[in-house]
Amino acid sequence: MHLIRGDDLAVKTSFSLPLKQWFRLDLSFKGGQPAYISFVFSSFREDFYCDDTAGYFVLGGSGYVNGIEAFFGPVKYYRLNVLETDQISNPLHDKETVEQIEHYYERCMDIQDIVYEYRHIVRKGQLAQRACYSENYYLEQLHKYRGKSTCDAFTWGKELREKYHTLFKLLQEMDFSAPVSEEESDTVLEIGQRIFEKIAKNLSSPDGLSSVGSSVPFLVDSSCCGYHKASYFLAVIFETGLGVSVDHTKGLLYSLVGAQGNERLAVMNLGYKHYQGINNYPLDLELSYAYYSNIAIKTSLDQHTIKGEQAFVETVRLMDDELLKAQTKENGDVFMWLKHEATRGNAAAQQRLAQMLFWGQQGVAKNPEAAIEWYAKGAIETEDPVLIYDYAIVLFKGQGVKKNTKLALELMKKAAAKTVAAQYFYKAAQGGHIEGTLRCSLYYITGNMEEFPRDPEKAVIWAKHVAEKNGYLGHVIRKALNAYLELSWHEALLHYLLAAETGIEVSQSNLAHICEERPDLARKYLAIDCVWRYYNFSVSQINAPSFVYLKMGDFYYYGYQNQSKDLELSVRMYAQAALEGDSQ
Repeated sequence: MHLIRGDDLAVKTSFSLPLKQWFRLDLSFKGGQPAYISFVFSSFREDFYCDDTAGYFVLGGSGYVNGIEAFFGPVKYYRLNVLETDQISNPLHDKETVEQIEHYYERCMDIQDIVYEYRHIVRKGQLAQRACYSENYYLEQLHKYRGKSTCDAFTWGKELREKYHTLFKLLQEMDFSAPVSEEESDTVLEIGQRIFEKIAKNLSSPDGLSSVGSSVPFLVDSSCCGYHKASYFLAVIFETGLGVSVDHTKGLLYSLVGAQGNERLAVMNLGYKHYQGINNYPLDLELSYAYYSNIAIKTSLDQHTIKGEQAFVETVRLMDDELLKAQTKENGDVFMWLKHEATRGNAAAQQRLAQMLFWGQQGVAKNPEAAIEWYAKGAIETEDPVLIYDYAIVLFKGQGVKKNTKLALELMKKAAAKTVAAQYFYKAAQGGHIEGTLRCSLYYITGNMEEFPRDPEKAVIWAKHVAEKNGYLGHVIRKALNAYLELSWHEALLHYLLAAETGIEVSQSNLAHICEERPDLARKYLAIDCVWRYYNFSVSQINAPSFVYLKMGDFYYYGYQNQSKDLELSVRMYAQAALEGDSQ
């Protein structure tokens, strides 16, 4: 804080906060008097300057101070007077959500204890048996070829076994012979991942969506083990009524839990819902920005990470037959032809092949090592300026190859000498498109620069734009597209649903298209009106395609199922399509 006399002062408190417990935190400032923070205070002996119309106030973390892992309730801000603690009233209004959060963490404590103890008992028994087997050849062979070691769960009381019977059943089916970490948190997380992968595989199988309801308890167990892909699955299941009744409270619960666990899609889901103010989420642009900027920052970092289930986010629309035909795999005709041409020295083929392999585009699996070989081959042999530049960027950032700034800059200069766009190469090398966009979104949310007046909506739009380039989202979209091309309808519906709920437009319109193509699937498994919901979501986006406006225009003009006609809205939809150059 800035003192009246001109000095600056920072304050750090030493008090602790309770874990897994709701509490109210009161913070008050009195110039020249104690500043009360709950029941702990520190004394400021001088008045400090405070202009609450300048800058912005941050609750939680910032670029300079770490935040806390917690759920924030409502906030009240008293500008003109300081109240004592007993004068302040700020209750938690959403009691159902509060209770759900408390119940979730109580359950998770039990599950984590059971999982760790179960695995410990089984492993301990295995080690004891192996000590005996090493002295007896026949016992060793018996152990080698018989079934998995299990624990009959008699260690736990009957009440606990009945309460978590699905978990015990799943644990008994697991193979614990493979070595896992001795750290308790890592062990529990790995078991959570195993549970999730088994359930996800079942759900993606033909007719897999029929078992969504029975899969929910296992997904909850996985979530409790800290594997938060399961949390996001649960959020989407309850938000959309996928195989269960719609339950917005549980949808919010698992979105919050997933976001707390840094699950990228869960964070984007919250950002989108608060941006649009839908599904009982309050419209809150600042909160939406907080979620989107979190993933936007991670997106920039994720692109430097070669490992992980990531893919390039491509705009492939299911009604675009030409683009669908261009999708390929490593043994597909398109890929094999490109590889043939690239081997012959075709610079364009080398560039396209390298991009496909580096980012995992057009259905090709991500293979950075192979991509870098093509970048290097093209840069050295054909001296194509684009390939030289792309290879330079890879070297500059050290993506999948040892970082070599000196060689990267030399290659950039060489590429610049071959093109009139030299200045753009250097600008890209200095900042990068994503980083620049992210910086602009920060300017708009804070309003700290004259050139960027405070505009929370623009801040959200820019941060959303970057977040939607996230490779983990791209991986889900790619799985959905591959499933669609293979006519695996259940898997396509599931993964487009997961992507659409993050707020990315292309998946929303694609999901609506699938629900139109296969209305039997939509009616059977979804409690929501899939076509209406996702075309409606799509048309609310700033980058909505013209055909979506035409689609909604028709719905409003002719009426759609249980939706009433609205000629005024219909005209607006048709007019917007006309502005996009697509009229009828």
